[in-house]
Amino acid sequence: MNNVVALLAERREEIKAVTKLYKEMSDSLGAESTLKVLCEAIAAEARASGRKVAPEKREEAGLHHFANLFRSRGVDGGMGGITHEIKDNRLFMTIGRCDYCQLYRSSGLPAKLSEALCCGREPHYAQGYDERLKLVLQEAQGERDRSCNLVYEWAVKPASANPETVKKSLRVTN
Repeated sequence: MNNVVALLAERREEIKAVTKLYKEMSDSLGAESTLKVLCEAIAAEARASGRKVAPEKREEAGLHHFANLFRSRGVDGGMGGITHEIKDNRLFMTIGRCDYCQLYRSSGLPAKLSEALCCGREPHYAQGYDERLKLVLQEAQGERDRSCNLVYEWAVKPASANPETVKKSLRVTN
């Protein structure tokens, strides 16, 4: 079984488990509370996944490394037509096809939960990878049948953002 088929099968099992949890929990907590709890758990798992793929040496993290991870994740994971460009401190990425999006949309889960399982993971995955990485724009296939456009920004902290430098620059001399 190739990686794409294995990952899609894994996602189908995930849908079954989440569907069962949603049904059980919403009977006792109500739909809104259940959605909130499950979406928070999905976000936490996405952050943990991002931490797992982050380089051990913090200085090796960056847009090029992240783009390569994303592309390998996509090629092996049911996404196609991935293009990216890095300009300054931003990564512009387009995903032409996402089998996950179609899978979650057809799952029968509430739209909010399907979104959390699919595209909604991305900002949390980025945050887990490195707190300096932020998803600043996301136009997803799930919203309209078209490609996904993602823009990630790498926080570049100027020297003046260092607390010690700020303290020194705020000193008043007589």
